[in-house]
This record gives sequence, C-alpha cells and structure tokens, in this order.
Amino acid sequence: MELNLTADNDNFENITSLTLVNNLPQDYDFKYVSIYKSLHIFLATSENDNNDIFHYIKDGNQFVLLFKHDYSEFNELDSNNEESVKITDMKVLENIDILIVLYSNGNLKTFTLPDLMYNYKADLQNIKQIEIINNQECLLLTNDGLLNSYKFSKNNDLPKQQKCLTINNIKMFSEPIKKKGNELIFIILDENLEYLLVTTNKSVKEHCESKLLYKLDKDCLSDNLNVYFKKLNEKNLMFLKKNKDSQTEFVTIKCDGEIINEIKLKNDPIEITSLDENYVFIKYETSTEILNFSNKESIETIDNITNTQRIDNYLSLDWEMIKCFEKGSKFLDFIKSKYLVQPLIQDPSGNQIAIDIQSEQENLFIEKNYEYKSNIFIFTHDTENNQSLEFLIKPPATTKLRNFEQETLNICDKLIEKLSDEGIEEFNSIQLQYAKYYKLLLNLFHNDVIDITCFQNWINMAAVKDSTLDVKLLFYILNWKVYGDIWINKGLLKIIKKLKILKLESKIGDKMLFLSNILIILTNDKICKNLSDIFHLKKTVTLKYIEYVLEKKDDDNNPSLIDAMNIIDVEQFGEDIIKYVEESKVSEFKNQLLLHLYERKNVFLKVLEIALKMENYKKMDEIFTLHFKDIPYKEDKDLFLKYIIALINNCKDINPNLLKNINAFIKGELTGIESRKAFINELTNNNIKFQLLENIIKNSSNKSMDLDTVSFTLDLYILEIERVTIKHDNFNALLNNGITDFEKDMDFKNKITLQEYCNEITKNEKGFLNLQKRWIGFIETIELSENSKEYKFLIENKFTKNFDKNDIIFFLFKMTYILSKETKLSIYLKYNDFKSLIELLENNKDKEFEKLFLKVLENYKNEEMIFLKFLNSYSEYQTGAIFLKILDIVPNTIILKLLRDFVSKNINNLEITEKMLTFQMCLQNVSQKEKQFF
Repeated sequence: MELNLTADNDNFENITSLTLVNNLPQDYDFKYVSIYKSLHIFLATSENDNNDIFHYIKDGNQFVLLFKHDYSEFNELDSNNEESVKITDMKVLENIDILIVLYSNGNLKTFTLPDLMYNYKADLQNIKQIEIINNQECLLLTNDGLLNSYKFSKNNDLPKQQKCLTINNIKMFSEPIKKKGNELIFIILDENLEYLLVTTNKSVKEHCESKLLYKLDKDCLSDNLNVYFKKLNEKNLMFLKKNKDSQTEFVTIKCDGEIINEIKLKNDPIEITSLDENYVFIKYETSTEILNFSNKESIETIDNITNTQRIDNYLSLDWEMIKCFEKGSKFLDFIKSKYLVQPLIQDPSGNQIAIDIQSEQENLFIEKNYEYKSNIFIFTHDTENNQSLEFLIKPPATTKLRNFEQETLNICDKLIEKLSDEGIEEFNSIQLQYAKYYKLLLNLFHNDVIDITCFQNWINMAAVKDSTLDVKLLFYILNWKVYGDIWINKGLLKIIKKLKILKLESKIGDKMLFLSNILIILTNDKICKNLSDIFHLKKTVTLKYIEYVLEKKDDDNNPSLIDAMNIIDVEQFGEDIIKYVEESKVSEFKNQLLLHLYERKNVFLKVLEIALKMENYKKMDEIFTLHFKDIPYKEDKDLFLKYIIALINNCKDINPNLLKNINAFIKGELTGIESRKAFINELTNNNIKFQLLENIIKNSSNKSMDLDTVSFTLDLYILEIERVTIKHDNFNALLNNGITDFEKDMDFKNKITLQEYCNEITKNEKGFLNLQKRWIGFIETIELSENSKEYKFLIENKFTKNFDKNDIIFFLFKMTYILSKETKLSIYLKYNDFKSLIELLENNKDKEFEKLFLKVLENYKNEEMIFLKFLNSYSEYQTGAIFLKILDIVPNTIILKLLRDFVSKNINNLEITEKMLTFQMCLQNVSQKEKQFF
C-alpha cells in the first residue's frame, strides 16, 4: 500500500507500507498489535464473542503463525460474564518480558513472554486505562477516576502500587511525554484539561505539579470520544471535542497550553492514530482519512483500512528483512539513491583498489546499519475481504528536503536538531550529515556573499566528534582545485553540479583575506582534530592562497609578502608549495616567494641560488652569516664556492663572523695551493680578498707556512698595489702633482720628510689606506714566521723588481727598510728630502760617511745655500783628505768669503809640503778680488 501524503508522489518520498502478514483469518476483526523484541507479533481482536490472541514469530525473513491463544482458557478465573468481555488494550513491557492485556470488564492480566504464559497471581481489577511510564512502571486509571502508578516485575507477583503518585477524579490521561532527565509530563482530564509534571528520582521522593492547560466546557467531551485523548508526539497532545454547534473538532495543543490547530471534522471518528508531527489517520465508519493538520487539509481518503494502531514499542526490520517484502527492494534502492556515499572526486595519486574497497564498504555500511523502526501498524482488507497486517514506513526525515527555496532552511534546522537529539545510530548520522550538507548548500545559493562567516558555518557543522562532513566540498563548488577525495551522498550530486555552474566564487570579496582567515582558523588544533581529511583541506586552502599571493599587487592595501606567508604551514606543505610556485607562470613575486619558502625549509643552497639570481646579496650575507655551518656544502662544493665568491665580490664589507667561517672553510676544504689560488683569483673585492689571504697565512703554523702561498699572496698584493697606485689615474695624478711640489720645495729648515709628505697627501684615500694597512699586516705576519728570512728575501726581491722604477711606492707602503743606503740617498737627493738626508748622514758617521757626504755636496753644488747648509753642518768631519775633495766640488759661483770659516778651520791642518799644490789648484779659478780675501 502506498499513501500519497504529499502533493507530488515522488517514489518513496511519501509514506508507504510493507505487508508483514498476508491473509489473516477472515473471521476476526483485528485491532490490537504488540511487538516483542522484533521477533514476535501478537494480534488481538476487538469482538465481544472472540478474544483470541494470535502469536506470530519471525521465521527467516517472514512472520508465520505460531499459536492461537483462546481466552476461554481463563474462564474459571473470571467471575464476570465472559460473553460481554473484549480486549480493549494490549501492551508489552519488553525488559521484563511481560504482555499486559486490559479487558472491557476492567480486568488487567499479565502474560510471560514469549510463550504467553498466564500469570494468575498478577491480576488487577477495575482498570479503565493503562499507559507505560518506563520499562517496569505503568500509569493505571481505575473506573472510579483514581490514577496510580504501578510497578510490574518478572517474578509473576502482583504489581505494586507506588504510593507517591495517587490522583483522584481523573476521567482520562495521555501517554507520558519524556522531558529531560527524570522528568515526565502527561496530560490529565478532570473538570479541566491540565498537564502534570512528575519528577522521579531514586534518592528523592516523587512529586507532582499540576497546571491548568486548557479550560473545557461541560459536556464538550462525550463518553464515546474519550478514547481520542492522546499524545500526538514528544511535545504535543491531540484530542477531540465538541464545539457549541455539536461539531467534532480535532485539536492539537502544546504542553504549555498553546493551541496549534483546531480543525472541524465532517463526522465523529471511530479512531485516530498519529503518524508523525504532521499527519494523523482519522477512521470513520466506512473510510479512513489522512489529515495534514499543519495546513488543516485532508490529503487522501482510503477505503481499505480496517484499523490503525500506534504502539508503545517498535518493530525493527533490518536491510535483509525489508528486501524480502514485495516493495522492499525498491524502497532500499531509493534509500541508496539518496544516502549512499560515493566519490565525487578522487585523488589522482590514490589507489584505485583502495577506492573500490571503500566504495564497497560504504555500500555495506548502509546495508548493515539501515534499520527501520516503526510503531504504527495498519490492518487492511482487499475486495475479497482478505486481511493483512501492514508495517507503516515513513520516508527518512531528510526526504522533506525537496526544493531549494530559502524557507527550506527552517526545515533543515529542525531536522538537524531532531536528528542530533535522536542519538548516535549510524543511519541517523548519515541523515544528519545529509541535512547539514543541504543547509550549507542552501546558504551558498541564497547568501549574497561568501565570507569567513560562511566558512565558519561549515566548520561548525563539520568539527564535531565522528562527523564525516567534508569541508573541501565548499571549495569544489567554488571551482577551486581540491586535493584528496570527496565522498558525498548520491542525493546531493545534482545540487552540487548546478551550484558549480553558478560560479559562486564571484560572491567572495577579498579572496586573499578570505583564505588567510581560513588558514588562521585551521591552526586551531581543537577544531582540526574533528575535521574530516584535515591534511587535504589545509593543502587545498594553502595552495589556493599561494595562487593569490603570486597574483597580489604590492601596494598599501595588501600585506607584505613575508607577512602574507607567515600563516603558511611550510613544515607540512613546503614541498607542495614549492612545486606549485616553480610550476606557476612568471610572477613578480615568484623568486621572492621561493626565497622565503626555501629559507623556512632550511634548504640553504636553494636560497643562495635564488638570492644570487635576484642579486639579493643582503639575503646571501644573512644566510651565510646565520647558517654557514648548516649549509650542506659537501653536496656541491663548487656551487658553494660560487655563492661565496658572488657574495664577496658584491659586498663592500663582510660580517666578521662570516669572514671567520669562510677562513675556516678555506682551511678545512681548500687544502692545496692550487685550489686556494683558483678561489682567490675569482675574487674582485680586494679588501676582503686580502683579508682572506692574510688569514690563510696567519692560520698556517710556523712550521707549515707555505712558500707558494706567500709567493702567491705577494703577487696578488703587487698587482693590487699597481692597480691602486700606478694604474689608478686619479691617485697617480694626485701623487705626481704632490711629489712634484715636494721636489720643488727648497726650504731646508721647514720642509718635512718624503715619508711624511706621502702620508699627508694620501690620508684621505680610503682605498689606498686599506691596502696599506693590509700590506703592513701581511709583512708583520711574515716577520713572525720561522722562515721569515726566506720569506722576507722573497718579498724584497719581488717588491724591488716590480717597483724599482717607482721609488715612491716604497714610501707609500713603508718598504724603505729594504732599500740600500745608496738607493735611499739617490731618492732623498732626487726629491730634496733634506731631513731624511741629514738622518741618513747622522746614522752613517763611519767609513761610509765621506762617500755619502760628498755625493750630497756634489748634488747641491749648484744650490749655494743648500750646499753651504750641508757643508757647515758637518765641519768636524771635513779634515784632511776630505777637505781637499770638498774643495774640488765647490762651484766657482760660491763666494770664497762664504768659505772662510771652512778654509780657515782646515788649512792649518794641511801638510803644505804634500797638499799645497792641490790647494793652489783649487784657487786657480778664484777671482782676484776673492783671493784678496785670503
């Protein structure tokens, strides 16, 4: 049987039923059903002359008649008129294996299950109504209007009255509604309609609180309608009443008294049975009407329903059992078409065998965990009056989600709340996931913007324990590249496909800000621990974020690249990010981004490679300074040297710690002179080059100092000296002009030395001074070595050989100590360095003095004043033979009287006999006037 309870009859999205038992006995009017552990079905009639109970048992995948129990077996135990007695209610207390049967004469009998053995000690009399509270307790209403709570037991004893709950003058009451904890609510009818709040606790005596719910007019409920005062669902009550026009009205009301609906019925019904929160069966004499009380409309009228009953416990049918019924397979196919989880996208790197296995597991999961429970049963008949017992199947709750209107969001909210409250049954979890997805997809469609609040909604739905909701679906719908698998319910596939076509990415404002906020949220471990496939979720967001970083414009409205990258989990996704960036098209920030990534990954050789390509020597200096010992230079020593050379050649100065590390590297790795030469020859930054050379020499032990290294270093210095001085046009011009001025200066008394003058004119030449300082340090290092004589000899020879024609170089680099006395004399005379000449003569007052002194006089014989200055300065050395030699030098231009002191001092010491001739020869060229002087 199929019940069309909605406007469209879309397959199994409507309430339907499966036939449990066919061809019930035709002579019986079956009305009552009880279920015991989903294995036993007990059917009872409602006829006055026949109160048999039929016992059906599950046999494989069907129910078969096991036994028929005849009420006549108990005649001797009942004093009432048996012919007038009929069954009025039947309930199972499953946990204590008891069936309770209430008869029209007020007798209440209990039977032990499953064999339906009568418990003759447990009879109660004068009972009008019975409702179950829990597994052992029932509320019993007597014909006298007394309401009591009774506790039943397994040992066949008489039910015990619970004295804590006794209420008088009750006409009828509803099934109890469980509220929370140990609270129950049920509705009582006395003169008014009231609800009763009962709190039960093992340690606290049970207490009651009665509150007016609804004021009833007298005679509004007639006796034959009392039976229709029932619980509608877990929150609401339904009952029938007469209005002023004596019309019967169907009323639904909340437990706090708020009326939901009042609907006029066409006739007085015989029976009403609630299907769910929206629908009820209303049985009349000749037909059954299905009423949708939410919109007060009658949906359908069915003629073949004999009776309906909603029972206290449930019949549960598993997948295999349902499949055996006539429409069972089609119904199960419908379930799979909606809820079976299958791959929406597959990770290309995934194992197809594993995916196939998971697909099969998903299929088995739904078959294993789908179990339909129902407590609504229908007795039907066909045209030949063959009766059947129908098992009512309502479609899963989420089949109500049939359109994409905004109002559907309210249905989603109610479903999510309902399914969340119903516990952790596996099929409930599937439906809950379906409802959550549906709501999220609705919001994507209807919201004007997609922002971080939207993403947070996805997180809130997904980040709960045991959730399988995949947040990556959001990015799939946005047409972004998604990593990993996405498994989704089949019923959602069409919706997802349509949403992708809408290009919803346009609803995102600042995409980079959107993604950065997401990445920040995903750093919260408390959130992430419950998210499905968090690795691929983070990877998807991270690489999309990188895409926007590559496209960003470096302006005031965007964060700097480094700030933008600080939120990236490079440790986890560094390789993926690097691969993505390297494969991307040319970007202004591509190299800068790679530089940052490799640095955070500590791949320093790649950092150096990219920094060199970018000519970012500051970064190279930083990496070498901070991470020199961490760079795996042994992987490619030549490449490592290339980066060091590039850094040195492009830096004015270098960090002392880095210089120390480079020296250590040279010492440890460049052990041969040839490798060191090759390295040094690549350096163009002479300042650092010579610091390294000096350290090479300093770091060598005295015994192991290499002559080749000293020679190589010396050659480099000589080249550098030439470059900085002789071949440097500006410096050379400065030097030549200055020396020319110095040479022309004939101020004997005040003129400074040539060395002092060189120091003065070069005092602002930084390049020269640095080289001079390094050279002096080099020389000092050589002097400390064990082979200093050999090295000094090498230095003197090479320096002299290269600069013998550039005598000023010796003064500039403090190398005059290697010059001979004759060479120094020649230089001092050349540049008229009077003080240095005097110092030279003063330091050589020995057998060489005469030679040196005569050369000085000879040099200045045409400079009368200078000549006389020197001549008069050393008169004590001018005796004997030297006197005559001096007379040979004296120029004719010098006035003899200027020589008076010189001659008078020395002529008496001459041996006239031997030297007079010489003296006379000296005077031959003296004028007559000058001779008179003598």
